Amino acid sequence: MAVKRELETHWLNVATCICRALLGGYDVIVNDVYDRQGVMPPRLKDAQFYRYVKRLLGAGGIYIVNAIAPAWGPGTGRGDLSTAVAAMKEAFGKGNVGVRHTGPFLPALGQNQLVVGTRRVDKHVGEFYNLT
Repeated sequence: MAVKRELETHWLNVATCICRALLGGYDVIVNDVYDRQGVMPPRLKDAQFYRYVKRLLGAGGIYIVNAIAPAWGPGTGRGDLSTAVAAMKEAFGKGNVGVRHTGPFLPALGQNQLVVGTRRVDKHVGEFYNLT
């Protein structure tokens, strides 16, 4: 009995490998990268980088950025979250980006906040292929 391969995982060093990635070849890309101080590197949270990542996604693909920040109020990581959201909206379009809060509500304490960008299927293409 043949086993169908359902999931393929790629662990890439963004700085050296993303330029060789297959355009439109990914369904999901997850960014969970921080430096030793717990800060997201600036290059990985700018709109230009997000536009390139969007090109790597297939139709309907999603890009997830894990931003460690408080769900509400000031605190460490808040800048990463707001910068990532603004840049992703610029790259993916405002209607294609959302933030999902994880875990219990803990004001001012860092929690995983998932910034999710979606590469939507063009309406006419979706209708033609019955994808919408």
